[in-house]
Amino acid sequence: MMKTGVHLLSLGLVLILFFGFGCTEDQRTEKVTVQQGDMVKLDYTMILDNGTLIATTFPDVAKANNITPSHNGPITLFISPSEKQIPQILINELIGKENGTHGVVVIPNLYGQRNESLVYTAPYRYRLNLTENVSIQTLEHRLNTDNITEGMEFHEKGWNSTVVNITDGYATVLRRPHVNDTFVMNGVAQKIVEVREDEGYAVVQVDVEDGETLLLPLPGSSLNSTKEIISALRRAVVHVDEKSNRLTIDFNHPYAGHFVTVEYWIRDIVRT
Repeated sequence: MMKTGVHLLSLGLVLILFFGFGCTEDQRTEKVTVQQGDMVKLDYTMILDNGTLIATTFPDVAKANNITPSHNGPITLFISPSEKQIPQILINELIGKENGTHGVVVIPNLYGQRNESLVYTAPYRYRLNLTENVSIQTLEHRLNTDNITEGMEFHEKGWNSTVVNITDGYATVLRRPHVNDTFVMNGVAQKIVEVREDEGYAVVQVDVEDGETLLLPLPGSSLNSTKEIISALRRAVVHVDEKSNRLTIDFNHPYAGHFVTVEYWIRDIVRT
């Protein structure tokens, strides 16, 4: 009798393990995977092909790499083919993955391909003539006045100037800058570093740091109004080569042309 009881108990355990505790077969086998239209919460890190960490949702990882975390914790993505903010290759990677998945995907040219026509060069230091010949009409427009006279003094671009002569519709202007006078030209800070009155010129240096990112108008843009100036502004990385006296102004995204490795952790899937 005891033997039969043992057999029945064993059979009961097998049935429980096999069929589950009151679960249907559909409930046992159904797994939630990412589908189009889902909201997916995930953590991630993004690393360039040169090994540089450029983004992460982990604050401690960001701090260890001296960057600002892209988000303070997991982000939520809407999985849709019409979503423009998420690379399609990442959407394709996530579709079909289960909650809790830890994966890696490599995305080429995430920030676009490099375009060398967006790289410009300019002098780092240049000469500014202390004497300027300018049409009366242009000077009136610059100074917002219709009364240009000989001997007139005005302040422009950080220094004082004097109209020393007017002939045939043109004015001769004498500039009187001083060392360390600063002004802005084409959106870039400039500084007087030397004045040679006997030779009739001052030396101007572009006042930027190597690797600095600036908002600058694209060369060749129409800049006749505030709206046009704003629409022409692009982020540019400026590199300084003092030995060759050149600036390189690069309007490409700093990560353009690189592939990016995205490591991700799916934290939750919400069906909408």
